[in-house]
Amino acid sequence: MTSIIGHSLDLPVADESLVYQSDRTIVRRVALGGDARTVIHKEPLGADSDQRRRHETAILRRLAGVPGVAQLVTAAAVPEAIVLEDVGGRPLIEAADARLYQAKRGGRNQVS
Repeated sequence: MTSIIGHSLDLPVADESLVYQSDRTIVRRVALGGDARTVIHKEPLGADSDQRRRHETAILRRLAGVPGVAQLVTAAAVPEAIVLEDVGGRPLIEAADARLYQAKRGGRNQVS
């Protein structure tokens, strides 16, 4: 299967959906074929994408097992992306938007 931006994926993929995209990064949720689980593919883009991917992967390896830190999924690794465990949470931008909305309304900063 080919990813949203045209890269060939070296694993069986049943489905994928876009989570976030910018000029520097594309993030998608990928359902693995033959497996009920999904993973998150974070694909750095641009001239320094390899360096950024290696740096982030190195940090995540050092933080493996730390609660609250995204965990690498090495079994589904692909060269062009950081593959993370999908914990089913919502994107951080949604939480930030909710907090900003509450602050503008003068409400409490509670986000569920």
